[in-house]
Amino acid sequence: MRYAAFGTLVFLAAMLLPVVFALKSSIVEHKRIVSSSTRPTGWKRYYVDVLLLLISGYGIYTYRIRRQTLFATQAIAAELPVDPLLFGISVTFILGSALFALRLFPPALRLLHRVAGSRLPAPFFAALIHA
Repeated sequence: MRYAAFGTLVFLAAMLLPVVFALKSSIVEHKRIVSSSTRPTGWKRYYVDVLLLLISGYGIYTYRIRRQTLFATQAIAAELPVDPLLFGISVTFILGSALFALRLFPPALRLLHRVAGSRLPAPFFAALIHA
């Protein structure tokens, strides 16, 4: 019973603590600060997407080397040591490529607007921006 009460208190503190900090500024002030910030997000600034893609590229490289070694030596897969990086390669590739697509989305929209801006209706671009 004590664990449930302690868990409930931790949950309530975790949910209400951000509210206490948010009460110090008004919504207008918050919107002004958010809209005036031209600094890129942390994953864009530190190129986390490129790093994840490089890690997944290394994982694909080691997988191919392992497969070539198996075919060349006719060894059993259980005899080779397990590379723990191979288990997370698919996740890092998906996450890295999704972040990279998010990085390329605004320039692609600007290019589309420059090429076909007068021929396409404004709701089309509004739907792309808010999607």
